Amino acid sequence: MKQLVSFVVLITLQPASAQTGNLITNVDFVKDVSCATYKLELSNPDTTLFYSNLRDRDTVKNIPEGLYNAMFYSCDSAYHYGQIIEILENDMRYIYFRNTAYVSENREEDLYSDDYYYDYYDSLYAPVYFGVTHQFGRGFDFDNENPNLLNNFSFDMMLGHDWLVTKPFGIGYEIGYGFTRANYVGEDLEDPTIRHKKQRFTTLDFNFGLLTSIYIKERKFMSIGARYRLPYYARYARINGNDKLTTSGLYRYNDFSVFAQLGYNWGFVFAEYRFNQIFRSPLGDLPNLSIGVRFGYREEF
Repeated sequence: MKQLVSFVVLITLQPASAQTGNLITNVDFVKDVSCATYKLELSNPDTTLFYSNLRDRDTVKNIPEGLYNAMFYSCDSAYHYGQIIEILENDMRYIYFRNTAYVSENREEDLYSDDYYYDYYDSLYAPVYFGVTHQFGRGFDFDNENPNLLNNFSFDMMLGHDWLVTKPFGIGYEIGYGFTRANYVGEDLEDPTIRHKKQRFTTLDFNFGLLTSIYIKERKFMSIGARYRLPYYARYARINGNDKLTTSGLYRYNDFSVFAQLGYNWGFVFAEYRFNQIFRSPLGDLPNLSIGVRFGYREEF
């Protein structure tokens, strides 16, 4: 008899337990609040739910589906922020707020004021991170495969998006343009009996990369990915005073590489490895490995 009762209770509870959703919140009141936690009140005509001691990216689970007035309070209740959200069955809702919260006795007026709903992110999808990055790198010829190469360096400016697939993993892309300079010794690369004051090869390229990243507390920690560079300018120059002899057409269109980045939020070190040599004769090989630093700005929306 007990087993029958337990079975009936289980069947009765299953539909109710399934009609819930989850909420990930991240609220910054941009005020001098004395603690890092906040409180949440979800209310509608049928119910009122209270949650306390919430922190950034905490997940509020098993919220009954429905339309709610959501009120977020600072830990001392001096500031609050509100909006209307809908919790859907078996779905995750994301809310991120970054602005000065209101101080008002009339919460209903705040909730339905157009001025109240700005600078927040509310979605059934994970947040999207947008960023602009500057990258400086230098090739290292550890095996001394090109003794004529004095040095080479690169600069890239890129923008990109990351989508948070599941905490803490994201996928994304980067697009931008790059500059590469390779400087050579004075002896002509084809005829060593001829000397030049300077010899260099310069490229400008469009590049596109795909990557996967790990985030820690909203901040990117590391990424790995692959990149392709398409040159739109490539010149080999031999310079003697005011005279300059240039040659084009020495670039191969096979500039594929893999890269890894390690840092936190805006500053990274990176390593990038080219699979192929990109220059034709008489230019020597560039080092396959480049190491450098990245600085960037990121924002979620």
